[in-house]
Amino acid sequence: MEIAVVGSEEFVVGFRLAGIKRVYGVTPDKLLETIVKVMDEPEVGILAVHQDDLQKLPPQLRAKMMESVDP
Repeated sequence: MEIAVVGSEEFVVGFRLAGIKRVYGVTPDKLLETIVKVMDEPEVGILAVHQDDLQKLPPQLRAKMMESVDP
C-alpha cells in the first residue's frame, strides 16, 4: 500500500520532501477530479488531504472517504 497526497503546492511540498512518491499538487478546479482518480487506484492505501480542501468536496464524496477508513 502506498500513501498519496492531494492538495495545493504549498500543502504537498513537505510530503514531497519527506519522500512520498504519489504527490499531486493541484489547482482548486482540479481537486475533485484528482481525488476521485487517486481513490480509484488500488495501490493507494492512505490519501492525505488538507482539512480545508476536504470541506470543499461534495457531501457524498466526503462520506465515501470517511467510510473507507479502517483501523
